[in-house]
Amino acid sequence: MTVNDELPPLVPQPLPDDSKPSPVLVIFLVLPLLGLLVALLMIATEMRNQRSQDGIAQIADNPASLVNYAAPDFNLPMLDGQQVSLADYRGKTLFLNFWQTTCVPCITEMPEFLDFMADQNPDEVALLAINVAESPSVVREFFAANDIIGIPTALDSDSAVRNEYGVLGFPMTFVINAEGVVRFLNIGGLNYDDMEEYLNLVQITESPNAD
Repeated sequence: MTVNDELPPLVPQPLPDDSKPSPVLVIFLVLPLLGLLVALLMIATEMRNQRSQDGIAQIADNPASLVNYAAPDFNLPMLDGQQVSLADYRGKTLFLNFWQTTCVPCITEMPEFLDFMADQNPDEVALLAINVAESPSVVREFFAANDIIGIPTALDSDSAVRNEYGVLGFPMTFVINAEGVVRFLNIGGLNYDDMEEYLNLVQITESPNAD
C-alpha cells in the first residue's frame, strides 16, 4: 500500500464568513442604543411634565390638528388697552392672524386685510391680529412706519396663545366660524382674493342647505 492509499483525501474547509456579525455582538451594540432611546424619552416626558407644572402652555402638536375643532379660548390685552377674548367674536367669521413686525409677508398682507375688511359687514366678519412676543411700543412704531391704521391688534407678550395654537412661523391665519370652530388654516401671507375665498368657503359649508 502506498502512502497515498493510506491517507484520507484532503477536503477543503470553508473559510469563516467574517461579513456576518456575531449575534452576540449585535446584541451588545443594540442594547445600549435602546437604553439611550428610553432615557431620552424619559427626559423628554419629564421636561414636558415640568413645563406643565410651571404653568407654561404646551405647543400644539400641529396647528392643522385644530381644524374642525373648537378654537382655544384666550384673553389678551389690545394695543389700545382694552381686553379681548375669543368669545367676543361668537356669531362672526373671524380671521385670527398671528404676526410679528420682522415678518416681511406680514407687512405685505396687512393692507390686504384692511381692504378686505372695508368691504365686509362688521357684524358678520372680523379680524384680530395677534402680535407675538413684541412690546406695544415696537408694534406702534411698526404701524406708524408703514402707515397702517385700523388693524385690531392683541398682544401675546409671553407667546402663551401662540403656543396654544401651535404657531411656529409667521404669518399664520386661522379662519374661525361663528360657532368658534376652526374651519381653515393658512400658513403664509394672504391677499384679498385668498381672504374672500376662505370667507366664501365658510359661508358655503355653514349654509343650512350645505350637504
